[in-house]
Amino acid sequence: MNRHFIRLSVLFLCYFSFSQFNGLFAQNTAWSDTGRIGIGKTDPEYPLHVAHPTVVPAAFERINTVGNATNSSIILRHSTSAAITNGLGAAVSFQIKDNNTNTNYNLGFVAGVRTSANNSGSIVFNTANAGTITEKMRVNNLGNVGINLNNPVYLLDIFQNTNSNLPMLNIRNASNGTSAVARMNFFNNVGASVGTHGAAIALNSSTTSSPNSFVIFNYLAGPIRIGTSAQERIRITADGNVGIGTMTPPAAAKLAVEGEIHARKVKVTQATWADFVFAPNYKLPALTEVEAFIQQHRHLPYVPSEAEVKKNGLYLGENQAVLLRKIEELTLYAIDQEKKLATQQQQLQSQQDREAAQLKREALLMQRLEALEKEMEALKKK
Repeated sequence: MNRHFIRLSVLFLCYFSFSQFNGLFAQNTAWSDTGRIGIGKTDPEYPLHVAHPTVVPAAFERINTVGNATNSSIILRHSTSAAITNGLGAAVSFQIKDNNTNTNYNLGFVAGVRTSANNSGSIVFNTANAGTITEKMRVNNLGNVGINLNNPVYLLDIFQNTNSNLPMLNIRNASNGTSAVARMNFFNNVGASVGTHGAAIALNSSTTSSPNSFVIFNYLAGPIRIGTSAQERIRITADGNVGIGTMTPPAAAKLAVEGEIHARKVKVTQATWADFVFAPNYKLPALTEVEAFIQQHRHLPYVPSEAEVKKNGLYLGENQAVLLRKIEELTLYAIDQEKKLATQQQQLQSQQDREAAQLKREALLMQRLEALEKEMEALKKK
């Protein structure tokens, strides 16, 4: 008796609730022998089957009088007399039907299932692929979201197990305007605002005729750190100095490297160079002065000492200028020496020429002397 009364009450309520749709539901309300109720459906397939060809077939509304309080408008419940286990819950399924073959096709379902305890639950999203429905996303009882993962550990946990080079996460801004940005922001404090707090990774767009720019920003006074094998390898300080192999680049160094640098070319720009050595008014120090400086300081003038290099290092460009200065001075010394040697050679040649002329005169005198001696001998014989 009670069961028939309940059925009649539901049918009565449904009749008046849906009679507003041009009387269609009222005219096509069915109550089958199996206990199924159809509203807009003469052959109900489920305990309550609602259908309408042109409007939303059903709406559930709860009117609150306490402001924005959250109250259920509909409850889906899965009840059982057996032991409640993880995974048990209620679901909303999505289907399409081929009326020609009277075939229903499952597209997926959203379900609330038990997780770890009777008062802890997860929301799972399942979709069909070629007729097979599998879980694709889950929001667990801790609020963690898992994509292709039913036990997410982090707020967003994405899992993929395919040999593919496709990205697991794709962020796109469809605009190509000069202010369009595809960006991810990171904050670790409440009340932070974009552009003044936290950090960001972004792709800044421009017009289609100009290239995009990839941006990594730390907006506050902190470094950007890059590492491998659980060790920090590169650091960009808050001042913009870069350290490779060192986490404390000097304040005056825009790039500090702890280790070797291998390069095919290194270009250093200099404001001054050593060509002043060849100016007419340049005073080339005498070698005796250089010798005295070396004996006193144990290094060349203007060249840093070993102790200075150990303490302060040296600037490549300035050091090359100093070395060039020494080379140019050596060149001037060599030119001066060459001139002296040429002068000495000329003097030696003149000396040799005079000596040759003297020898020639002496030879002529000897010939004359020999001739006189012969004449004297001849006179004695007479």
